[in-house]
Amino acid sequence: MSGRDPSPARPSLHSFALAAAAFSAGWSLMMMEILGGRLMAPHFGYSVYQWGAVIGVVMTFMAAGYWTGGQLGDGPKAVPALRAALLAGVAAAALTPWLGKPMLADAAGRFNAVEGSVVGAALILGLPSFALAMVSPICAGLSSLTGAAAAGRIYAVGTLGSIGGTFFASFYAIPQVGVSAGYALAAVLPALACLFVPGGKRVAAAAALAVPLAWAAGHGEGQGFALYRETPHNTIMVQEDAEQIRLHLNVAWATQSRLRKDGGPTGLYYDLFAAVPALGNGTRVLVLGLAGGAAAKEILDSWPGADILGVELDPAVVEVARERFGLRPEVRVAVEDARRHVERSPEQHDVVIVDLYSTALIPFFTATGSSSRRWSDGWRRAACWS
Repeated sequence: MSGRDPSPARPSLHSFALAAAAFSAGWSLMMMEILGGRLMAPHFGYSVYQWGAVIGVVMTFMAAGYWTGGQLGDGPKAVPALRAALLAGVAAAALTPWLGKPMLADAAGRFNAVEGSVVGAALILGLPSFALAMVSPICAGLSSLTGAAAAGRIYAVGTLGSIGGTFFASFYAIPQVGVSAGYALAAVLPALACLFVPGGKRVAAAAALAVPLAWAAGHGEGQGFALYRETPHNTIMVQEDAEQIRLHLNVAWATQSRLRKDGGPTGLYYDLFAAVPALGNGTRVLVLGLAGGAAAKEILDSWPGADILGVELDPAVVEVARERFGLRPEVRVAVEDARRHVERSPEQHDVVIVDLYSTALIPFFTATGSSSRRWSDGWRRAACWS
């Protein structure tokens, strides 16, 4: 037989309830992993250390959750444990937008980038990874199927949830509603799954309160900014006062572009871009990393008629440059990855400006000898790294 008779010591649940719990746990956990990586970015960047920390921490706590869930899944406390695991996942989703940022900021101040990435990932992802990983083995224990069949079916459903949560967070939640509201959406399915667990209606009602709590965190994110927008590539922040307007990407303490409203010099490094065409004895300029267009402005102010092509990965940044920073219409823009543009474009330029760096966060692929040799094919006379 493929089934087994339920007993008081080993209860079973309807297959739909088990599938709903496993699917929602996988969905929510992967959403929080993607959202957590984005939440950590302003403090630890998008480095291999950060993503290695995220993945490693999640898997470590998942292993502990699997073991604990396996211990509880065959016992009389399996149903209460399932309710508690789902509720803990919902609570983590609700509280992370409020508590995660100060905890990550504290970790960044206490540890270096490598250690801080691990500590920060543990702070915001440890609890949900442990709790939601418990769900699948508990569901397998509560299934009316035998061991291998139950485990295979439950883990398949949970994995489908993980796939859905990954795509949903990456392609909808972050670009459309933002990270904080994304956490609210991560709480929805586990809260609904509680409805199908015996004794879970009160838990579901309590869990439902977490959704607006997490959503509300997103309404305060843009305070103090003239514009605050999350995209698949960046968190775009614009600050404006009577004297100037500044663009920040991902970190509010680092200025990506600055424009003085009186047209005067900014006092920052991109004032020096006005001299760059003289290095190449020509005015055909390629800017890799356009951002708010500071380099283009300085060059055009000193070299009217210069032929400038700016390459920028994020189309939303280009929109902000046009609308907020007065990027001139004569500046041509290619919206694509800088490496891909250089490899595919047949154009030659007198000067190439490589401005792809943000604070101390240097994309490793832009600092290699091979990338320099590849980019050198695109200029004739000079290059400038900033």
